[in-house]
Amino acid sequence: MGANSTQALAILLFLAAFVLLAGALAGAGILTGVGAAVLLGVSLYFFRKCKPWEHQND
Repeated sequence: MGANSTQALAILLFLAAFVLLAGALAGAGILTGVGAAVLLGVSLYFFRKCKPWEHQND
């Protein structure tokens, strides 16, 4: 796995999404769950954006 700033941002958003999801399941409300889903979607977008960079040196 490569080390670049876009990948680091994707990991940060992925972890934040699961923290919000845990908060939503603990009773924080629907808006927190929607925020978790949005952050998860954005992190997956960044992960897919980084994928072509991993095999550039092959």
